[in-house]
Amino acid sequence: MAKKKKTGGAKKAAPSKTKKKTTTLASKGRKAATAKRTASKATGATKKRSTAAKKTELD
Repeated sequence: MAKKKKTGGAKKAAPSKTKKKTTTLASKGRKAATAKRTASKATGATKKRSTAAKKTELD
């Protein structure tokens, strides 16, 4: 396959970077939820294990 010729000119910033959107409370909650999910995945904690751990902490 032939290489694509790069055209000159200034590179435009990604549309997401040009306009800052204000986060609504709903999206904030959604972001927090996904952050929590990914965080637990990173530590390798399964849902079952984390709930079990919480139960033992309460007792």
